[in-house]
Amino acid sequence: MALSDGDSILLADSTAVVVHGARLATYGAELDNLFDRADAPLAARWPSLDTWLRHHPQDEPWAVLVRRGARLGGELAGAAVLARQLRLGCWKLGPAGVEGEPVCLAAADPPATTALATAIRHALGQLDRPWLLRLTDLPDPDPVATALLAGLPISARQPGPDAPQLRFVPGQPLTAYLSRNTRAAVAKARNRIGGDGLTADIAWTAAPGEVAAALPEVMDVHRRRSIQVHGSSAFNDPVAAVYFDAVVRRHASAGNVRLLTLRLDRALAAFALCLLDRDMLWVYANMVSPDWLRYSAGTISNAEVVRWAYTAPETTGVDWGTGLQRYKLSGAVTLRPSQHLYAWSSRGVRLSAAARRLLTRNRTPRSKVDGHVPAPEH
Repeated sequence: MALSDGDSILLADSTAVVVHGARLATYGAELDNLFDRADAPLAARWPSLDTWLRHHPQDEPWAVLVRRGARLGGELAGAAVLARQLRLGCWKLGPAGVEGEPVCLAAADPPATTALATAIRHALGQLDRPWLLRLTDLPDPDPVATALLAGLPISARQPGPDAPQLRFVPGQPLTAYLSRNTRAAVAKARNRIGGDGLTADIAWTAAPGEVAAALPEVMDVHRRRSIQVHGSSAFNDPVAAVYFDAVVRRHASAGNVRLLTLRLDRALAAFALCLLDRDMLWVYANMVSPDWLRYSAGTISNAEVVRWAYTAPETTGVDWGTGLQRYKLSGAVTLRPSQHLYAWSSRGVRLSAAARRLLTRNRTPRSKVDGHVPAPEH
């Protein structure tokens, strides 16, 4: 029998519940508490998930929540917050969020890891239609993903994209994280700016009102640079533009945004919209204006991101996000690996999905995701 919204799954020492639709929001506070205990990244916490779900109503929330203790009154110990769509008679399930951003299957401890994987498998098995599961951008390794993969007979794993990170080591100088080439490029750019008689202004803000006021200009640069590099912009889709605006405002209101702007003669030449993700400064979006490429404004702003994070007491490093663009690999970089997990309800569903991918592959434009487009080379 298919599980209905709120139906429970009895496990050995815990109970799980499957939650659909708008009712998931009533668990928001509990979910954030669990995400905090599980050290989940900002993109996988409730404010990010809730904002994405509100702006993508075609995707129905579908969550598996594991409680420990007295039936459904116990502590929330595990959670997988996903989204689903019914397409061609098949449920398609995936993360609630933007592809390319970290995903978390949250478990408080090893017993909760086992319980959550078991509950997800059971919930999938009770769906009323054929299904396919696509979980991208999971950490690698990830104990819940490992347990889930082991228990799903028709499944596969693929390595995902790496995300370059700078993690500052106490006692190491700033020059360990800004290469000689980067420092020379910044000096050359500043000399060119001064030689042409331009006024440069670099500013940081965390004030929600100031971030909101800058967003139209930031998004205009984002759009125009994306079109210049990729031939199109995710912001051409009004939903993507509205979502980007909403998620930035929500993080700003929570005090998590750090916005860098570089202005040349008062025009926005480059920006770096960063989010505080635990103790890391996550570069959520960074772009240079097509109007100011001559002055390497992006190189200057990226170096300033590293300098600011190095001196800020609340940060211990910079996460550049996925993608191995050259500017991200300057300095003592390490790579944060990710993985993708795929599973299908039957071999027939797997074959059908593969056939559809082959038919559409040559017709699909360059990937663009909800306005959070990987930054092009500056």
